[in-house]
Amino acid sequence: MVRRQANPIRRGLALMDVLVAGMVLSGALVAVLGIASRSLNAQARGQQIEEAAMVLDSLLSDVLALGPAEYLKAGEMSGTVEPPLDRFTFRISIDDTAPNEPFRVTARVWWQTGAGEQTAEVQTLMARRLGEEPDPEREPTQPVERP
Repeated sequence: MVRRQANPIRRGLALMDVLVAGMVLSGALVAVLGIASRSLNAQARGQQIEEAAMVLDSLLSDVLALGPAEYLKAGEMSGTVEPPLDRFTFRISIDDTAPNEPFRVTARVWWQTGAGEQTAEVQTLMARRLGEEPDPEREPTQPVERP
């Protein structure tokens, strides 16, 4: 039986191959973890923006339901949103431009994050309510039968 002696140069090249492969693998792992971290941050930011949009929609719906002129008299123009969205603070401004022109309504919300204060704002025009029509009764004329 012939026994061959291992070539030390081949052993060194195999070790070098393993080290290079480990470095490439660790670089790829760092890149994947960075992408995952940015993805989670973007998802959290998207959720905050979605919640801010819901708050803005609710505020503008309240102004529309009462009418801008009545909301100026009776509505709350600034404050903190009720739980569970109580991290949001809001301000509504209603500008009465001219007697025959629509009101300019601006709703703004802001909240604190780790990156600082974030804001979202919506501005729209709302028509005046014409006449002295009272709010209509919204009860059905007949009772609703449910099984």
